[in-house]
Amino acid sequence: MGSEVIILTGVGLTLIGLLGVLLRKNLIMIVLCLELMTLGALIGLVAAARVHPVLGGMPTIVPLIFAVLVIAAAEVCIGLALIVKIYQVRQSAWVDEIDTPFSSGESSQNESSKESLGKDHA
Repeated sequence: MGSEVIILTGVGLTLIGLLGVLLRKNLIMIVLCLELMTLGALIGLVAAARVHPVLGGMPTIVPLIFAVLVIAAAEVCIGLALIVKIYQVRQSAWVDEIDTPFSSGESSQNESSKESLGKDHA
C-alpha cells in the first residue's frame, strides 16, 4: 500500500471525525467522532514515519503511537463516565438540553421551594 493512500485515509478519517463533532448533537456520537479524529491523526503519523526517515522510521514511532492509543482509551473512559453522569442527572445526552440549568418541571418545583423557605423566615 502506498504512503499516499495511507495519508489520504488518515486525512479522510480526521475530516469525517471533524464533521461529526460539528454536526452531531448527541454526546456519545461527539466522543466517538473525537476518537475517529485521533485515529486519523495516528494513521497520518504512521504514514509520515514511512515517508520521512528523519523521524526515525517505524521503530521510533511505534511506542509513540502505542502511548497515544493508551491515552485515547483513558480519555474515552473518562468521557463516557461523564456522559453517563450527565444522563443520570438530566435524563438526556443531547447537547441542546445540557446548557439549560433545569428542565421546566424542576424549575417550577425549585421556585416553589424557594418561596416556601422565604415565607418560613418572614
